[in-house]
Amino acid sequence: MMLYCCQIVAEVGDDPQPWLAEAARHTHLLSLGRPARVRLGRSAQRRNVPLPRGRSAREGLSEADVQLIGMVGEGGTNRQIAARLACSEKTVEQRLARLFQRTGRRSRVELVAAWLDGSLEDLARGTHSRAPAPHGDE
Repeated sequence: MMLYCCQIVAEVGDDPQPWLAEAARHTHLLSLGRPARVRLGRSAQRRNVPLPRGRSAREGLSEADVQLIGMVGEGGTNRQIAARLACSEKTVEQRLARLFQRTGRRSRVELVAAWLDGSLEDLARGTHSRAPAPHGDE
C-alpha cells in the first residue's frame, strides 16, 4: 500500500523526487523486480526527473553482505564462495562489485581491512560488530 501511495504522490506532488526514491526503496524491499521498476521509470519520465538507482550506501550492509565480507576475509575465492552460497561465480563477482561501489573500496583486501578496522561498522545496521573469525581461531 505504501508503494502505491508513494507513486500517486510522485505523480501529483510538487517534488516527485523524494516520493520516487521512497517508492524505489519499497520496490527493492518487497523484491518486486523489473515490472515495478519500469512503472516507476515511466512515472519519472512523465515528471522529467531521474529515477533513483539501486540501494544507497546509507541503507547499510545486509546480513548477506556481512556474510560475504566474512567469506572474503577467510580467503575464499569467488568459486569457493559461490559453492558455499549455492550461486554462480558471476553472482559473487557482481555482489562484490556492488559492495566495492557502496563502500568506496577498490579491492577485496581494502574491503576486508575496512571491515576489520571498524570503518564499515556504521553501515552494518547492527548485524555483527566484526567479521566472523576464520575457522580455527576461536
